[in-house]
Amino acid sequence: MINNLLKKLNCLKNYFPETILFLIAILFSLKILNFEKNFINYTFVENLINYQGGFIRRGFLGSIAYFFYETFNINPKFFFITIYYILYIFLILIFLNLINSLKKENYYLAVIIILSPATFLFLIFDNGAIFRKEIFFILIFFIHVIVAKKVFNRTLPFQKYLKFNLFLIFPGLFINILIHEFQFFLLFFHFLINLFVFDFSKKKIGYLKYFYLFLTTVFILIVNAGNENTVINIERSLEIFIPNIMNDYGPTDMLNGNINLVIGSFLKMIISSNYLEFLQVFLMLCFSILLF
Repeated sequence: MINNLLKKLNCLKNYFPETILFLIAILFSLKILNFEKNFINYTFVENLINYQGGFIRRGFLGSIAYFFYETFNINPKFFFITIYYILYIFLILIFLNLINSLKKENYYLAVIIILSPATFLFLIFDNGAIFRKEIFFILIFFIHVIVAKKVFNRTLPFQKYLKFNLFLIFPGLFINILIHEFQFFLLFFHFLINLFVFDFSKKKIGYLKYFYLFLTTVFILIVNAGNENTVINIERSLEIFIPNIMNDYGPTDMLNGNINLVIGSFLKMIISSNYLEFLQVFLMLCFSILLF
């Protein structure tokens, strides 16, 4: 009897990561269904930023939504909900594939990755975190990880990995920088994956580094694009969705300055934080960036 109980407990342990992912998928689906409450106004405006007033950072995704609204009369909120739901379900399926193999090598690391606030739980417990553009960065990162792992397992030839970079990863990173400039600060992780794969395959990274130079140039152009008039024109284009946008402080106001404004506001937030808030930022760094 004890042996049977131990076998059942061991079975539950083996499928614990998958069970957590299943529960996350259910909770996330419920949050999507309750989008009127969970899709907060600030996040909606952040997604609506577009090129109606001219070229500016963070405007690519909103421009697509605006195109679908003008051309097919599709409500932007419905557009964003559909896009984000598909992306998160796809990410959960990727994690299912990743965890299924990782838990055989390091079970506890697999559990930690699932329970990390850098992956899913932050989205579940904070309504302000859902429908945010970070999903694009997280998704392409883990896609790159899985493909690189196939090279290490010798199930994917190096030449196919190279084509994968040229025709998916780099175009994806380029689009992500247009969606949100923060993707630039995560390029190092992709470059690190490239270095490991090239070293494993005994190849020189060669011209691949020039793609990162190109992405750096794109970033510099984007963060210096736009001005106050551009922001005003963008806000006017959004009044049909957010009537009080001209009077309310929101994501569009962050576009008035270049990237230094964003970095400065983040540093000011840290400096003005109390001990508990500073501890939260420190734990965030430990359990997200270092873990990645």
